[in-house]
Amino acid sequence: MTCDTLPPDAWAPPPGPQPEYQRAGVWWDAVRVPAALAPAVFDALDGRSGAVIEDTPGRLLTWFVQPGAAAEWPRLDGVGVLGRDGISIPVPPAGCRWGELRWLVLPGSEGPWTDAAVLEQALTVGVAQRVGPRRPVTVLCTGCGRPTGEAVLVATAPASSGPDHGAWACPACAPHLPDGPGAAEVVR
Repeated sequence: MTCDTLPPDAWAPPPGPQPEYQRAGVWWDAVRVPAALAPAVFDALDGRSGAVIEDTPGRLLTWFVQPGAAAEWPRLDGVGVLGRDGISIPVPPAGCRWGELRWLVLPGSEGPWTDAAVLEQALTVGVAQRVGPRRPVTVLCTGCGRPTGEAVLVATAPASSGPDHGAWACPACAPHLPDGPGAAEVVR
């Protein structure tokens, strides 16, 4: 029996000794993340990570979520979601914690999955930390309503999906707005 014929609840890494290509969207969707983003993602996950594969030559880490759970995620810089698109990824043998393709976090007895909502939030935090706040080129000041090219981020509000929404002000208005930062916090 090949792994492609196993029911979703019977998924397991290959018994070894070699990695095996497995198709995304059958047992899990694969979330591929640049290795440089991984420390911020692990910090944001705060111990809630499921299994993770490290691909050293590709400089990628792969998390697993339930099939279809990440299908509606917004696009995140550098993050790839592989689902029911026929793409296969190499999966290291069970317990493999060495080599160029290895388990950084081993799958647990309940499966390899990380909660999709928790992972999406951790990825959003990780991308924001890596990229930093992005200032629009020209915005209308929240305080005076005039256009400004030297906007100061004065508030953020969580979005239902995608990045948080920001409120921007000119450097003159920013210190006078409730909870606004001082003019020294101009985002250039």
